Amino acid sequence: MEIKNALITSTSITMADHDCLTFWLTLKLESGGVNFGGYCIGHGGLDADRFDSSPKGLEAMMRIMDVVGVSKWEDLAGKYIR
Repeated sequence: MEIKNALITSTSITMADHDCLTFWLTLKLESGGVNFGGYCIGHGGLDADRFDSSPKGLEAMMRIMDVVGVSKWEDLAGKYIR
C-alpha cells in the first residue's frame, strides 16, 4: 500500500441521496482528485415524518474531525490528510 497526501478542497453534507443524510470530502491528490464519503449519518429526508441517526456514520465524521484537528466540519477544507 502506498501512502499519499491529499488536500481537502471542499466538504458537503447532503440529503440528496435516497433520503439519507450523507457527508462528502473532495480531495486533491498529486495524481488527480477523488471524493470520499457517502456514509449515512442519518435517515430521513425532505418532508419525512421520522428521522434517526446512524452511529457508524456519525463516528466516522467525528474521527475525521479529531484526526485533522478541527471542531467544525467546514473547517476541514484547506487541511491535508493521508
